[in-house]
Amino acid sequence: MSIILKNKRVIIFLIVVFVALLTLPLFFFILNFNSNILSNDISDWASFGDYLGGTINTLISLFSLIILGYLTYLVSEQSNAENKKNNILMRRMDAYDELTAFFPQVNQFLLDFAKSANTILDKVQVKPLDDYLIREKQLELNKQILLFKNFYSLLFSFNVRYGHLFEYNFNSEDYIKIVQDANILKVFFEETIDFLHGNMETPNMIEDNLMRNFFDDLVRFINQLRKELN
Repeated sequence: MSIILKNKRVIIFLIVVFVALLTLPLFFFILNFNSNILSNDISDWASFGDYLGGTINTLISLFSLIILGYLTYLVSEQSNAENKKNNILMRRMDAYDELTAFFPQVNQFLLDFAKSANTILDKVQVKPLDDYLIREKQLELNKQILLFKNFYSLLFSFNVRYGHLFEYNFNSEDYIKIVQDANILKVFFEETIDFLHGNMETPNMIEDNLMRNFFDDLVRFINQLRKELN
């Protein structure tokens, strides 16, 4: 509902006041001259017309100025509200785009990780890894894990940076779980790299379904934000 419609009562009140003010000159004229009979002299009617014109026209001009000023104020308020709304929408879209820009790569990384790092961690129990495989997997995973760490940083700080733009409840258990699971994955990926560099023993394995659950929760979270872009 527009600001003008919200102020409908004020406008109606001003109109009622305006009509009441217009009747005042006639009321005072009748109050003072009601004992006189209607004149047949055209000059008397001309004087009556001058009286009404001088009083009513002044009131009309004054009231028109007041109405014009009030409507200008309402239009300005509505324009400011629309500008604020559009600005928030644009900032929401920028935040949403920044978040979803990571989505395809993170999705692919989570799908491919089991084929790379987990494969290595499984094979290490069978026989030592050769240096070539280690270097190959290091190069393959370093870039992907750096991407995920950047994504985690954005996800972790998203509430502080953009939470005021969305109606989504960033204190909800769903969002907290997403951030916590992302942190668990980040730590696991970092430990995997440390393991490939020979800086630690076999890292702690994560639950088999953690990556899939994290991805599903992330999709639901993104879809909730997307609803607010309309």
